[in-house]
Amino acid sequence: MALQTTYQQDLNVGFAGQAQHFNPGDVIPKVNAEVSYAIPFGVAVCFGATDNAALSPDATSDVIVGINLHRHGSIGSTTSELDANGAVNPGTVMDIMRKGKVYVVCENGCVPGNRLFVRAVAGGAEIEGALRSAADSTDCIDSSNQGVWLSTAAAGALAILEVDFTASPNIGS
Repeated sequence: MALQTTYQQDLNVGFAGQAQHFNPGDVIPKVNAEVSYAIPFGVAVCFGATDNAALSPDATSDVIVGINLHRHGSIGSTTSELDANGAVNPGTVMDIMRKGKVYVVCENGCVPGNRLFVRAVAGGAEIEGALRSAADSTDCIDSSNQGVWLSTAAAGALAILEVDFTASPNIGS
């Protein structure tokens, strides 16, 4: 048996969907109401057809309810709750952050002060609900009144995003 002889000196700062602080702000439960789509952690979700439902955005007119927040112990206690990639399966309760700071992947890269745009129309390897610092043609929901990037990240890297979907919901575009 080989022994481990190298160690990472620096810990990872966080992971997608992790609250940036111990008081994550306004978090509410919502059920993944998608028929067959597992929703990844750290992406935006929109209101569903019922009070307790959430869906991935698929139109620029959808209204965002919040960010799918990863919380240890609140999900994943059974193998049916998460898919093979660790995304939340349909019918599973998710913790949705309405207000607070969260580590998320910025699809196109960001610097502090950039505003938030949410991917609604996905093609190829794009993800519905992915978070961006600029609109992508007509494929995004303008959530610039609800989110601001607080750190710098390259495209596809982790960054800190502050959101508030409680006071001024996006109205779609």
